[in-house]
Amino acid sequence: TMATLITSSLLVMGAVKPRLITFDATGTLMRLRRPVGAVYRDALAAGVTLAQLTRGAHKDADVIAASMLDASEIDRSFAGAYRSACKENPCFGAGVMPSRDWWKGVVRDTFEGAGVSARVLDAVLEHHVFPTLYDSFATNAAWELHETSAPVLQQLARWRASMPAGELKLGVVSNFDDRLLSLLNSLGVAEYFDFVLTSRDAGVEKPEQGLFDMACDRAGLDADGETVAAVHIGDTFSKDVVGAARAGWRAVYVASDEALGRLEPEAFMVMCETEHERVDSLGFVPRVVGAPASTALIPDDGSESDMPGESELMDGEDPHVDEEDVDGERAWFLGQTDRQPSSS
Repeated sequence: TMATLITSSLLVMGAVKPRLITFDATGTLMRLRRPVGAVYRDALAAGVTLAQLTRGAHKDADVIAASMLDASEIDRSFAGAYRSACKENPCFGAGVMPSRDWWKGVVRDTFEGAGVSARVLDAVLEHHVFPTLYDSFATNAAWELHETSAPVLQQLARWRASMPAGELKLGVVSNFDDRLLSLLNSLGVAEYFDFVLTSRDAGVEKPEQGLFDMACDRAGLDADGETVAAVHIGDTFSKDVVGAARAGWRAVYVASDEALGRLEPEAFMVMCETEHERVDSLGFVPRVVGAPASTALIPDDGSESDMPGESELMDGEDPHVDEEDVDGERAWFLGQTDRQPSSS
């Protein structure tokens, strides 16, 4: 099958020992604990309650409507508000406004698009709802690591420690705002990285080559001649895989068999046009990049490794199955397949 052909590239690629390994953040290392719509709904409900207690407001129709929002409707509204803001002011407003102000606009547009009145938002957004949301999405209150993230990073850090200083760098390259470093600290994994590079910091986002070139510079690699020793791992084909491949890096696509099964058949033709490797789970990354088995952590129970077994990784449920396609990945594949020549 086409999926087998993509996976089989693991056998023939990656002969060069990496000097730089970077990870995408959202979806690759971490995921939301709850859907955006549910978090926004609860924050609004709490804000409305708090505003009533402090202002003595009575429950009118607008307040009642705001308290009964459907989380799925907020999800749909958020996807549109986020895409519009990214188009109008890319990179979370880099060079134009603080990322906090960028997100405040997204949050307001999300609620307005879901049917919350301007009067209610004027009363609760600034001092109650938005600060709660903005602060919580900077910590592990809103995010959690994938099960294999910490073991993978620990193994790669042990591999790095076994080499001469500076021979291998680990980093994060992510389309994220300036809260990412504090978020990774909150999740307990920031210590494993030599640098964290965000689109907000760089003023350019994946899949643009500029972001990958900046990552090379952070690692002390020549973006014009040493990218073959750079590896990027991510779960979004249109941004992580395409961006890394075009920049001359090794691209590793984290996508479960279940996720691939939801794609249209034509999408596999698009994928085959971009050189990459595909792994079913992040847990396979150490062996793909060449980390020796001796660097794997030994668990307390005396078993060979605390990493999930291969059968568990292959059979696990896809954590992204119910997520909103905020990045437009499915739409991107459709746009690429629309350009394919007709077979008739």
